[in-house]
Amino acid sequence: MKMKQGSAHTNNIYGQLFEKTWPKWTGGVLLALLNIGLFIYLMPLFGVYPAMADWGIWTYKLAGINIPTPWGLTLELPQLSARSVVNFGLLAGALVGALLSGEFMLRKASVGDYIKSSLGGALMGIGSFLVGSCIIGGFYSSIMALSLSGFYMMAGLVAGAYLGGIAIKRKTSDGAEGTVPVDGNPKYSLKVTGFLVVLVLAAASAAYYHT
Repeated sequence: MKMKQGSAHTNNIYGQLFEKTWPKWTGGVLLALLNIGLFIYLMPLFGVYPAMADWGIWTYKLAGINIPTPWGLTLELPQLSARSVVNFGLLAGALVGALLSGEFMLRKASVGDYIKSSLGGALMGIGSFLVGSCIIGGFYSSIMALSLSGFYMMAGLVAGAYLGGIAIKRKTSDGAEGTVPVDGNPKYSLKVTGFLVVLVLAAASAAYYHT
């Protein structure tokens, strides 16, 4: 009986952490603390956009095309750049969150989906170029520093998120069409995979720290 109660308690804690939606204020506080840590560790201001520019310039150079480095930054090898590592961490964190919550799935995209995704990515790139930064450097860090530019950017992000949310709701209102099924117990398999990914990321982080 005690073992069953302990298992139920553990499942309840896991469900609260990974399967239920966190309160908005919790996410806001964690984002603020994370941004402060990035601000301290990666001075000058960190941004996602500069790392993408690093990779773009690095790729162009492999093709024999030399273009100037944006903002006068000294181009580092992307594999060793702290900015690039944090970018990979953002992607890996999103993957781990989807796996541990059991919500990760593959969907077949239509031609229209690719067009809309490309358009959205282009608009994000244009917006980053216009403000000279990304949502971390131009929004989180600017708000933290009480810069007026951060509040202007916040207005644009809120409007874009609202319109994007409406588009996503319309798309998902018809159900999960095009979903690729997962054999066996999908949620259990996804959670195990999530824990394995966490272990791999921990090992990779330790190796990067000691290099």
